[in-house]
Order: sequence, then structure tokens, then C-alpha cells
Amino acid sequence: MILRKINDSISVSPQIELEDAHELVRLGFKSIISDLPDGEEDGRPTAGMVCISAEGAVLELRHVPVVASNISDRDVALFAEAMKDAPKPVLAFCRYGTRAATLWALSQAPSLGGDAARAATKAAGYDLSQLRLRLSQAPNAKDHKSASACDVLLLGAGALGDRRHQAIESRRVSEGRSAATDLLAWHAQGPQMARLPGTEEDAA
Repeated sequence: MILRKINDSISVSPQIELEDAHELVRLGFKSIISDLPDGEEDGRPTAGMVCISAEGAVLELRHVPVVASNISDRDVALFAEAMKDAPKPVLAFCRYGTRAATLWALSQAPSLGGDAARAATKAAGYDLSQLRLRLSQAPNAKDHKSASACDVLLLGAGALGDRRHQAIESRRVSEGRSAATDLLAWHAQGPQMARLPGTEEDAA
């Protein structure tokens, strides 16, 4: 597991393994943000599998799948909202880590400034020089947050996690859905804990 710290609130990494969850807790992490879409690479853990592993380790998980070649302002807004809501420190991961670093930089550029955001990611090992112009013009993420449903998986551990699982199970039974489908489907107005199932896509 290769962890690259951007600041005290967030580190980024390539895709983690299921057994890494307990090590992340030992290192002090409180949450995981997955920016990786299921099926991007054969044989890799799905978001649902990572979710189960995270819950077992008492970590919260946000799933904000993003296509690496087409990171939209809406993707940035969803990441910013997930980051805002998640207990810190957070580990954000994707296939190589670049996508997670890019989402963080674009979400923070309006407040930090494009050069400062780019410098922070470069210090962590991710050179985003090709995004210099976009970072300098990055809109405030909240200006692009979808007013309609967005696609985020949001699951945590402990009593709160139990309530979320109960909500999933209740909806699954009433709609005749599979547990695997609903585990990956928290259809939300934004990444807020009290909202229910939906997912999206990604790549790096």
C-alpha cells in the first residue's frame, strides 16, 4: 500500500487491497473515498467489497466513481462534498492515485489557488502541470453540485452503519432488489448520510 500525504486531512494512493483497511485504521485514518468505478480493472475489489472491509475496520466509505479521461465539474463537486462530510483524515484512492489527487486539487483550487493546489499534489508525487489552466479557472465546487440526485455510495461503521444497512435491507426487500445491487446504490441529493441509494462510472 503506497500512501502519499497531501495534507493532514487527506492522503491519496493507488487502489487498496481489502486487507489494507485495518492497517489504515492503525495509521489513524477515519474514512476512505473511492474514486474507482467497478470493473475498470479485472480481478480487483469492487466498491461493495471495499465497503464491507471498511465497515469491518470501523472506517467510513464514500464512493465517488469518476472517469479519468473526463473529470467533470460535477465530479469535482461530488468529491468536495464527500470530502467535507467524511471524518478526517481521509484516504482517497483510484487505480493509480492520480484521479484522486486531481479531484482534490480541482476541489480546493478555488480556496487555495490553483498554484498552491498543484504544488501540494506535486509534493505528494502527482504532477498536475497539464491542468494548470483548469486549476487557475476552477469554479467553486458548490456552484456545480447537482440539484438533482447524484451518485455516491456512503456507508459507515458502528451504530450509524447498522442503521444504514437496515435502510438498505428494508428498501431491498420492498423492491425485490439484490443485496449486491443495493450495497452499491445510495442514490442521493449529495453525499449525505441520511439519503438513499445509486452509482456511476470511472477510470485512471
